[in-house]
Amino acid sequence: MEEGPIRITYLSVDSTPPDVLMRSCRETMDRLQVDIRFSGYQSTECDDDPLRYDSLCRDTLASDCVMIRCMGDPWRFRRFDRYTEVLKRSGAFIIPITGNLEVDMMTRDLFSGTDEEFVFLERYSVYKSPQNDVSMLWWIALRLGRTDLQPPEPISYPDHVMYRHGPLSGSEAEARIGSFTKDRITVGLMFTITQMVYGNSGYIDAIVDRLEEMGMQTIPVACSFDCMRAVGGTERIIEAYFCRDGKPIIDVLISETGYANINRADGVIPNIDEESCFRRLVDVPVIFGLAVHGGYHDFEQEKVGIKRSEFGSNVIYPELDGNIVSVPVSYTSKETGKDPIPIPERIDHLCRLTKAWGSLRRKPSAERKVAVMMWQARPNSGMIGGAAGLDTIESVSDLLKRLASFGYRVENIPEDGKALIAEVLENVTNDLDNSPMEHVRKRAVDLMSKEDYLQHYDRIPEWDRRMTESSWGEPVGEIMTDRGRIIIPGLMKGNVFVCYQPIRGWAEDMEQNTHDPLLFSQHQYDAYYWWIKHVFKADMVFHMGTHGTLEWLPGVNVGMSC
Repeated sequence: MEEGPIRITYLSVDSTPPDVLMRSCRETMDRLQVDIRFSGYQSTECDDDPLRYDSLCRDTLASDCVMIRCMGDPWRFRRFDRYTEVLKRSGAFIIPITGNLEVDMMTRDLFSGTDEEFVFLERYSVYKSPQNDVSMLWWIALRLGRTDLQPPEPISYPDHVMYRHGPLSGSEAEARIGSFTKDRITVGLMFTITQMVYGNSGYIDAIVDRLEEMGMQTIPVACSFDCMRAVGGTERIIEAYFCRDGKPIIDVLISETGYANINRADGVIPNIDEESCFRRLVDVPVIFGLAVHGGYHDFEQEKVGIKRSEFGSNVIYPELDGNIVSVPVSYTSKETGKDPIPIPERIDHLCRLTKAWGSLRRKPSAERKVAVMMWQARPNSGMIGGAAGLDTIESVSDLLKRLASFGYRVENIPEDGKALIAEVLENVTNDLDNSPMEHVRKRAVDLMSKEDYLQHYDRIPEWDRRMTESSWGEPVGEIMTDRGRIIIPGLMKGNVFVCYQPIRGWAEDMEQNTHDPLLFSQHQYDAYYWWIKHVFKADMVFHMGTHGTLEWLPGVNVGMSC
């Protein structure tokens, strides 16, 4: 046998982090008594930092073996074409194998071994797990002549399994579903089976625990990437866990897979709603929980939010898939590697959002309460519902008629947009300049007292209150107020509230106030949304017109679904 250390360079392209594979290296060294010198890199850091990429290249040229793992194709690493030239110059044994045969065939020419070895290593990569990682490193030691011991055969795991603090047997899964009652909200949850296999499912446990504490029934399912991508794979998962007798048994689905579950439900992308097995079988809201890679900070410490490199997997792809994008529920750090750390307060938000959607699905249309909020850029009623090239007022009028046709309780429906705007102008809007206060007091939907406002305001963090008051003074402020009370404008139409988005600040500074991502909202802005939530008790809010001002509020830089 050859002597000397095995120098391994590892590149992760949105796949197993280096520290996870480093742990497998330590176990391999202990079991085989070989010396492995391991250098690991993430593609994102090599893309962002030229010095880090230079270090990757130098280690590659000095290595005995180079391993590349990726989620999707390796060209997500922007420097991959340049890096392949470095690989070709190295004398290392190169293993660009991900477990996805279609992807791996694109880089087959880089693989240093034979076709038989290629197929054999695919089996380790298809079922990523700590045990198979050790076995692959063991195979490398054998291939490079550092041991004569044969590595274990790959360990497989099922395509999908119900999970509750660990995998459940088939009988346990059936017993769990059999214990459900029809009067409680049932939540499905899909996450990747590798999280379970690597022992990284603590945040899933935290989500499910909180859902059940809030009185919901849960069906958490660990799913393999290959099954979800195979033709009919997701359909089999939906039928096995989320349907009985051809009917859905879940009210809402939480997705923690990071993959398309709707548009790829049939193994084909894209497919339209009419062809989607997801729509055909369950057709329930899908809520996506974000996973942040790297440290997670509150707005008090971090003003930017999630990194641009994470927009794709956390926002863009889920929204294109029709998901409701929620909030970050876990994060990873350099110390914990790929093991996601739960964020309890954000998990609570996800669970409250889930319960709201589940409750909405069960509530009869006649009992649902709807707020239809029109954009009003500044305190000028002539700008209500402004949107380039769109007739928002007419759209709201049509929406009221459509809601009534679906059984919602809508009163005093205007004949058309012209009748609606006439009614708007006869009542109270965010424009108080030409309205006598007696008229405002008579026509306002409500006047919130300071005491009622403080019930909600005093619950927000002290730092947030301090920042609010630094710009807008003590409650209740001076914008849209009358004798210490906060004005709530709008039109009440049965269970539908036609209203106007609160203005962001003073009229003379409106453009600056609207687009300032560090400026906290003024008191009436907060009061208006609290009134809609806690007094009107809206089940849903439609924002109509131009984008609105929510996207420039502190801490909200991307992903506006929730």
